[in-house]
Amino acid sequence: MVSGSLPEVRCGIGAYTGRLASALAGVPGVSVQVLTTRNALVRPELISPAEVLPPMDNWAIPAVMAAINRARRMPPDILHLQYPAVGYARSLGVLALPALARLRLGVPVVTTVHEWRVRAWHGRLATDLVAVSSNLVIVPDPLEAGELRAHLRRFNTRVEGAGMISTIPVSAASGRAAARVKLGLPADGLVIGTFGLIQPRHRLEDIVDAQAELRRRGVESYFLIIGGEAEYDATAARRYVDELRRRIEQQQLTSRVIWTGYRPDEEVSAALRACDVGVLLYPEGASMRNTTLQAMLEHGLPVVTTDGLATGDELRTRPGVRFLRAGGYSVEDLAAAIVEAARATGNESPARSMLSEEVGWHLQRYRELLPGAPALPQVRASRR
Repeated sequence: MVSGSLPEVRCGIGAYTGRLASALAGVPGVSVQVLTTRNALVRPELISPAEVLPPMDNWAIPAVMAAINRARRMPPDILHLQYPAVGYARSLGVLALPALARLRLGVPVVTTVHEWRVRAWHGRLATDLVAVSSNLVIVPDPLEAGELRAHLRRFNTRVEGAGMISTIPVSAASGRAAARVKLGLPADGLVIGTFGLIQPRHRLEDIVDAQAELRRRGVESYFLIIGGEAEYDATAARRYVDELRRRIEQQQLTSRVIWTGYRPDEEVSAALRACDVGVLLYPEGASMRNTTLQAMLEHGLPVVTTDGLATGDELRTRPGVRFLRAGGYSVEDLAAAIVEAARATGNESPARSMLSEEVGWHLQRYRELLPGAPALPQVRASRR
């Protein structure tokens, strides 16, 4: 498996790769080795029993060719590329990786495309190049999979939609009450939570304004911001955080907003458990590929989110999710949706973890690409 990043690099795709690789490697008879970018934040033990190979210093074509030549000594049965990811640094070599691997290693190549619709034209072009040179393209969102399949139809590219997994396992180490005590939150106050990279497109200022609107309605609340600044554009992220802090101060909510910063998975899980309502405001609308949304649902949180071009019918009918039109809601709308969702707190059943089903589904796709190979272990797969 190839990924530009792995835990604890701040990248959702790296976190997804780490959890999937670890689960696949835990299946008897399956060995998973992961190639990633050199980064001091990478902790190989976090994706055990998968093995992290000697890392790449860069993804230029000569470096990619050298890595493929090393792999020829003991070629894998399948090469699975996770694309894009922050660690590739827009290098051209990773775009040639599927074609080079098929040519030099003679093995099938699977590529999981994590972002396509939201990318600029040159990003889509790069994704197209990676996709058409792969044997199979996986998209962890049925709606986006259909769009990419139609887009690549003339190339006869096999595109399949998969499910998304939460990158935050539900931890049993801390219950709701203990988590609130640790975070300095009251036992019975309304706690609104958001989760993910802190960046302008997530519109945390709207949640702050909704919190102020709730106060005007006589409803006191706390806003728990779970996550840290986006590191791939640190200057813009820092500017946004400064603006957000000023907004919070203007609304006289400084004592009512808690910033966790980056935390280990167990502490993130505990923070999610401390919340009454999750709010995730995606500009393009919520999607089945959003790991932050999946994490909230698996922790049993009622969620307020946005409905837009990225939102499919399967998600619209998902229990526990309340929608506002992306780009078309008011502060009053958001405050009302939070109150409505809060009434369901404790009544929502945690969403079933998709991890074991996704492991089975991936193994089935690998089997289909290796018709002459020994049978891989059987793991129950979900239907798509």
